[in-house]
Amino acid sequence: MSEPDLNSLIYCNRCKSKTNHFKQAEYIRKRDHDPDFSVTKYFLWICAGCEAGTLEISSRDSSVKNKDEEKSLFFPKREINTLTNKPFVKVPEKLNAFYKEIIDAYNDDLDVLCSVGLRALLEGVCNDKGIKGKIYKIKLLR
Repeated sequence: MSEPDLNSLIYCNRCKSKTNHFKQAEYIRKRDHDPDFSVTKYFLWICAGCEAGTLEISSRDSSVKNKDEEKSLFFPKREINTLTNKPFVKVPEKLNAFYKEIIDAYNDDLDVLCSVGLRALLEGVCNDKGIKGKIYKIKLLR
């Protein structure tokens, strides 16, 4: 087997930065159906620093307006823009668990669930602290 190419700069979850990755393996799957087509490429990348493996699935199909546009998914998911849970000591355990669920929803790109969760968390904190009345509800609606 020949020496693999050092040919991609990918964020490494273990190194916590963008590092050079070697392409270890590649598989291309083409499907030609009139009038539709799809091309899916599978790449196995190995980090040049820590030797952690990453699978990239890149796809292109006829449903996209720009036929040259490809979407890529990485497994495990890249952690470059993820939030981590912060410990809160004086918050009830139920609200703390709810907060962790909101962070998970944000990290999984579930925007609607995250925003609904934030609203519910805010109301839960107001109930816990005894804040009642129309004032906080009016401020929430603005």
